[in-house]
Amino acid sequence: MEHQGDLTEGNLVNLRRTEERDLPFLEKLWNDGRTMASVGFPFGLGVTEEEMRRWWVRNEVRNENARLGFIEDVGHRIVETKLGAAVGESGFSHCPTGGVASLELKIQADHWGKGYGRDALRALIRYTFDHTSLDLVVVEPALDNHRARKLYEKLGFEPSPRLVLAGRENRGLFMALSRVRYREVQGTQPMFLGAR
Repeated sequence: MEHQGDLTEGNLVNLRRTEERDLPFLEKLWNDGRTMASVGFPFGLGVTEEEMRRWWVRNEVRNENARLGFIEDVGHRIVETKLGAAVGESGFSHCPTGGVASLELKIQADHWGKGYGRDALRALIRYTFDHTSLDLVVVEPALDNHRARKLYEKLGFEPSPRLVLAGRENRGLFMALSRVRYREVQGTQPMFLGAR
């Protein structure tokens, strides 16, 4: 896994900063009920092209404020195959003073079961612990998203029922992976060492 500027590389996928040209893909992804059911929206989000444009403007403002150090780092990424085909999205945000990163990941339903989600998540985790001083990575899977929960557990995440993130207690399930736990799991699981 490599990290070069705005590109994080896994074995199967790359994660790159979202660009305006990605809006049609994101609109399709967010409106796909099969994909979005895994995060609690079985009918999709029903977003329009205009709503996507407004989201894009807000995202760019947040990115600029993060670059200037005014707010927590917010990084929206497109997950794409090594051939450049978009297959999903990820979000990475953290508050440098809090030591916690929050990760989000969605892979388009048509691409489930190909290892893209595992590879993207693994790359995000490695980036977090190898390139930042953050001590904890948190994910918030939907309670009924058993596939995601199983993947998180394989990567070393543990349920964290009392975690408070961004001033709110979780209503669903937070799962956390500490830097110490990551190092333990990294040494015992080939999935962190580059094996598939």
